[in-house]
Amino acid sequence: MLHIERLNVALGGTSILHEINLRVAPGEIVALIGPNGAGKSTLLRTISGVIKPDSGSIRFDQQSLSSLSIEDRARIVAVVPQARQLGGAFSVRQTVLMGRTPHMNWLGNAGPEDDALIKALMARTEIAHLA
Repeated sequence: MLHIERLNVALGGTSILHEINLRVAPGEIVALIGPNGAGKSTLLRTISGVIKPDSGSIRFDQQSLSSLSIEDRARIVAVVPQARQLGGAFSVRQTVLMGRTPHMNWLGNAGPEDDALIKALMARTEIAHLA
């Protein structure tokens, strides 16, 4: 479970997030919507560790995300920023495989378990035909 409690973030002296509380249960899907400048991206960047909160806590399964190494945090939190295109010519399979990056060895080689998982995920999301 993701649990955010009393999260506050200020950027450039301006309060962006004030006393944010959020709980997301396993399997739950949450849509973060709002007008430009509402703090959606700031919240996602704070959860992913790009921005350090001024106060409050962010926990995943009762563990503070701020106490984790960058590598361990990357295995838990993944953010795909809004973009019109990826920088390069990647196949759909390669793009899905990028989500496995924190779980691969330092050479970035995908193993048999990665291949099986990618196939299963692409089938589950009904995009296997795009591989």
